[in-house]
Amino acid sequence: MYARDISVYGASFSTVWAGTSVAGEISTRQNTPLAVPGDLIINSAVSNADNSNNTPYARGNSLHLNLSAIALLGGNALWDGASLVGEVAYNQLLDVTHRPAFGPTAPNPLNATHTDSATAIRMVFQPEFFQVLPNVDLQVPIGLGYGLSGRSSIVALSPEGGGDFSLGLNATINRSWKAALTMTHYFGEGGTAPSPTTNPKTATSASYKQIYADRDFIAFTLQTTF
Repeated sequence: MYARDISVYGASFSTVWAGTSVAGEISTRQNTPLAVPGDLIINSAVSNADNSNNTPYARGNSLHLNLSAIALLGGNALWDGASLVGEVAYNQLLDVTHRPAFGPTAPNPLNATHTDSATAIRMVFQPEFFQVLPNVDLQVPIGLGYGLSGRSSIVALSPEGGGDFSLGLNATINRSWKAALTMTHYFGEGGTAPSPTTNPKTATSASYKQIYADRDFIAFTLQTTF
């Protein structure tokens, strides 16, 4: 089921400060679905349910803030050039405008373990090495995503106290071929979301733990232009 009739209002800015590109955004979502990490909680017992006024999932209003920065670093003894990209994301539940009834035969459509606000960060540091071999440049992207605080009821940011780490090696060959090898590791206490210990009479309980704890992977890509 795809939610509809969501209104978004926002404003953004971008500037350069001390040689660093800085951008920010503030927005509010009206009538947005309220979800646990992974999916909406659907109350199948709602009679005459539709995807407008009588939805079987909870809806509400939310506030969102994003701040990002891009910095280019010069060469030194360790690398020929480098870049650092970072972003902080914050959201807050302003109010709940629709919450279907629940009972022994249907789960509570609003997760009870959420917090009103949540914050997460993501950053990538990428040193570059030019002409390592004739016509071959290398980049080593190092990425980190982490859930700083809170358990979002609006969008799935990061698990509480967990996240992911990635390390890659990219090669640009003759400026036409690109090869990339990336390893991604998920960290934080493992768990499921929503929790299988749901008690419809009380509330749905999502774990907000690392649902990808056993999903570390290595990826290889090869692309060219012609």
